Amino acid sequence: MQQPEIHIPPRKPPRRGAYPWWRSVVALLCVLPSAWGMLGSILLSAMALERLGHGADGLLCALLGVMALFAWVAFFWMLLGWLSDSSVDSFWYIYGTFCGAIVVGLANVFALLVLPVILLACHLVRFHWARDQRSRGSTG
Repeated sequence: MQQPEIHIPPRKPPRRGAYPWWRSVVALLCVLPSAWGMLGSILLSAMALERLGHGADGLLCALLGVMALFAWVAFFWMLLGWLSDSSVDSFWYIYGTFCGAIVVGLANVFALLVLPVILLACHLVRFHWARDQRSRGSTG
């Protein structure tokens, strides 16, 4: 006796902009509690850039400050891509993660203040990386 064929229709990709209301809520619930940590890291970056001319210690502080600023820019760029349901270049999630991990590792005083953003950033990296892998697989 032959088994009947089961036809499962392919899953349609969600239309562009189908998720912004709940993604916006999640973004606000993560970004608002982390605002003090963001402000603190931006102030730390400004103080670090002020110390730029004070030898190797000043150079290390300035480098850490620039990396913190870049990590925030990369986070918000990935967040905008997620909110608009569009992909970002791998540059943003690779180097943003690298800089963010170094800043949190070296200046871990802000890690608890920005924990909701760190958790959201982990999801954003996974989201954009998976989307990038799917697009590379379909064109390759």
